[in-house]
Amino acid sequence: MKIIHGHDYYDSANYGIDPDIIFVRDEEVPKSLLDRNGALVDLPFNDQPVIVNTRWQDSVISKKHHFRHGFVFCAGDVFPVIRHTYVRSSVTMIDENINYYYDYDSAKAVYDKADYPEGFSWFDQGNTNLTRLHDHFAQRNPKWSEWLIKNGIVTGYYLPAMPQYNETLFNFNGPSLGEFQFYKIKDSFTANQDIAGYVGGVLPANENPMIELDDVHKIQKAGFDKVTSFRKSKTKRK
Repeated sequence: MKIIHGHDYYDSANYGIDPDIIFVRDEEVPKSLLDRNGALVDLPFNDQPVIVNTRWQDSVISKKHHFRHGFVFCAGDVFPVIRHTYVRSSVTMIDENINYYYDYDSAKAVYDKADYPEGFSWFDQGNTNLTRLHDHFAQRNPKWSEWLIKNGIVTGYYLPAMPQYNETLFNFNGPSLGEFQFYKIKDSFTANQDIAGYVGGVLPANENPMIELDDVHKIQKAGFDKVTSFRKSKTKRK
């Protein structure tokens, strides 16, 4: 598979995969997903906060631990994710460490270790948070894959805005899987193979853009050697 633009963790795992399949990581938002004001529309995802603590307005759970839910896209599948940020200071909001979790057990393990603020009670939001956390990973919607195919989305992510995070974060067809630690659930070869199969065999032909190859790639594609095939042979002088 030929990949145009950027670098992601699965890029080097191209062995044995059809080089004629081309994936252009243009990071452009499909026009079908934007309204006249440039806002995202037609998203089949849950925008409601998953982890909420109404008694502590400074953060989602505590001064040091912040949780945010979202969705990661890869090759026609949608993966619910939780982003956990450990913050050194609740005043300067300096990120100490960011990790992504793709299953309930691992996300809950971090949630359980969070430093709860004074006065926090499990009877306030704790049980509700865990229920929402479980439901976040349990949800599956057959319309997700249809939505990805319809809009030509191969990779990306979507993190909806929350009371603590006013900005919606999203990226479509960019080199973002490594940043979201997607290698925790798919190694580089599997991710590359899945993407190649999706681009070459699932997306409509018009979603697989034609790329004008340079002369070197045209020569190689035709089966010639760029060094020796067009070299003039030496002849002996008579």
